[in-house]
Amino acid sequence: MCVLGLAERDVDSLTRLRLSCLVANHPTPVAPLDRNPSQPKAGAVVITPRKQPQSRLLFLSGLAQVAAVFILAHACATFAQQPDPKQLFQDAFDAQQHGEAALAVRKYQELLRLRPDTAATHANLGLGLVSLGRFDEAITQFRAALAQAPGDRGLRAKLAMAYYEKGDLSKAAEEFSVPNKDQPGDVQMPRRYRSRCPPIPPAG
Repeated sequence: MCVLGLAERDVDSLTRLRLSCLVANHPTPVAPLDRNPSQPKAGAVVITPRKQPQSRLLFLSGLAQVAAVFILAHACATFAQQPDPKQLFQDAFDAQQHGEAALAVRKYQELLRLRPDTAATHANLGLGLVSLGRFDEAITQFRAALAQAPGDRGLRAKLAMAYYEKGDLSKAAEEFSVPNKDQPGDVQMPRRYRSRCPPIPPAG
């Protein structure tokens, strides 16, 4: 069949040519950019973070508050139970004055844990230890007291007395500096000298 003098195959060729020209002049439009990437596309697999249940969060918050209250209460109780150093010294001194050397020693030791650098406490503890026959410990305490007050003659005499009671007369003579005329290595320090080494009373 001929159309306007053109063969059928020529019409098909012209049609294909016109279609190719239309495609060339009008390319396939590009899809616009996604302005809202948070919105998932149709058919896409969306993975969302797992949220903690509200009850679990409330439980953890309450647990933290309970722990904080417990710690605060424990700190307050510890502070409230701490003895007053001044009263503790008075109690130890009173026990010592009433001949309760063991009780006085315990209280002086407790006081030293609170205030370790107190010469009077070391000296009185030393006297209590002498009364209990614990001379080496007493000497250690008297030396600790002298380290705080090196020029105190009373502390030096207490140290000499501790050496005397221990039986170390040469050390006692060295500390007391009162040599015996008949025996230069001995010292004039009879047992009644202990009455001249009373415990140091509380200040004020």
